[in-house]
Amino acid sequence: MKTRPTFTLLSLIFLAVLLPAQKADLVIFNARGESMDPRYREVTALAVKEDRLLAVGHDAEILAHAGPGTLKVNARGAFLMPGFIDSHIHFRGVGQSLRRLKLQGMSSYADVVQAVVKVARERKPGEWILGRGWDQNLWKERAFPHHRELS
Repeated sequence: MKTRPTFTLLSLIFLAVLLPAQKADLVIFNARGESMDPRYREVTALAVKEDRLLAVGHDAEILAHAGPGTLKVNARGAFLMPGFIDSHIHFRGVGQSLRRLKLQGMSSYADVVQAVVKVARERKPGEWILGRGWDQNLWKERAFPHHRELS
């Protein structure tokens, strides 16, 4: 029969003294937050160590993770929302954009036409030229071209 190790209160205190508690680099408190952790659906604070979430919970327990070098931010009741860290691309869209004529920053309709003419010289007759990004608000003439010009 296997025996389980037993810990006395004294041995737990001894371990707590020997093992340094992780101190957070950043603590945000006095917030309103949502957590995906069922133990802490509503949270008021979080602690970050390096680039990792160290703890979430309520102000008192999370402020205990603060040390002398911890940046403490009072959120003044602002809402914290998890998950807005998703930086990604859609490969098809990015691939298509790389094949399109970039028209950003052009200052006139004439500039747009000149860019299309330049690319058209490199393409086969009848091959489509797709572009994106023009902003007629930047154009010197401040007028949208007539359909005759566009045709």
